[in-house]
Amino acid sequence: MAYRRRKPRRSARKIFAFTLGFLGIVSAALLLLIHDMGSSGSHGDGSLLENTARIAAEAQAFMERTPAPSPSPLHSIEPSAAPAATTPEATPAPSLSMASPTPSSASPLPTESPLPIETPMPQESLSHAHSTHSADVASESLEGFPDFSAELPLSEVIDTQYLKLVNRDRAIAVPVSYTRLMTAWPGVPARTTYVTVHETALSAVKALFQAAQSADIGDLFVASGFRGTEEQRTLYYNAADRSYVLPPGHSEHQLGLAVDILIVGHGFSNMAGSPEAAWLAAHAPAFGLILRYPSDKQHITQVAYEPWHFRYVGRIHAWYMQKHKFVLEEYIEYLQHNGGFQAVLDGRRYYVLYQRPENGILFVPEYLLFNVSSANTGGYIVTAWR
Repeated sequence: MAYRRRKPRRSARKIFAFTLGFLGIVSAALLLLIHDMGSSGSHGDGSLLENTARIAAEAQAFMERTPAPSPSPLHSIEPSAAPAATTPEATPAPSLSMASPTPSSASPLPTESPLPIETPMPQESLSHAHSTHSADVASESLEGFPDFSAELPLSEVIDTQYLKLVNRDRAIAVPVSYTRLMTAWPGVPARTTYVTVHETALSAVKALFQAAQSADIGDLFVASGFRGTEEQRTLYYNAADRSYVLPPGHSEHQLGLAVDILIVGHGFSNMAGSPEAAWLAAHAPAFGLILRYPSDKQHITQVAYEPWHFRYVGRIHAWYMQKHKFVLEEYIEYLQHNGGFQAVLDGRRYYVLYQRPENGILFVPEYLLFNVSSANTGGYIVTAWR
């Protein structure tokens, strides 16, 4: 949530007037008391008491006429009237010597955080109607990598889960956070108004649909997004053919990062072989989405061909997987064996590094933007860019 400082109230002038008036009354009171003391022989003690009472009454009247100044809230903040941004701004990593309290999901990330725990992938080209890339693989080795020497404890990592491998063999080990889910409708056509998707994936789907509309592709809609455990359990045990359905705890839909995309007026059976399905498979990687279960990789994914199922992984990863014809299982295995790669995509250089924590510590670049995703294999993938 965005915050802004309150403007200081104009209290300086009130304080000055209040102080000046009060000092004037005190001075007058002292003069009158001195006068009364000097002339006590003629007026007596009654005159002194009367003057004192009169001065006190005048002081009380002045106090009532002059409102007390309010303290200036120079250090107070209030929520901005503007809605919070869907994707938070990425910030460079400041010095490691600063304090690094563990961020809470209920409060904004502190500005003192030593490293950008979760930074969104650059998506400046998502608004483009065409999915052409200007990309070259600079190196598929770790030579020339920046220094990944800044320590990041796992306790301070906000896992994006963009590359979390979930399949029949690998369950979702960590409960999914629902705070990043957003309703697809009306920004994206959906089967019902109850369809929700992870906000980053939803932005990618929205841009993909806009590109499809510009390319005169048929009307598309999201048939399914996030599923809870009970919904997935019901779907699995009621399925006539479980080659298309994964058991509860093993479905990407439970991450909120997967969507089923269909053509308006058509069902799942109409997607295979359709021009829309071919266009989506070819152009989705430009928006960070991959066709998760292609027809020629069923022996690896252990799921039947689903031309409607797309998973958000991030643009650099989707581009690399498309270039090498990897499914997510192959991509994670490639990173495990090769360590990582660097590439230039749309003028921005990316560094992708797979690593296993050492004593609960990941090593990340100190002066580059980055995010972290668990792979669900015991390792993490750090994606940095400049």
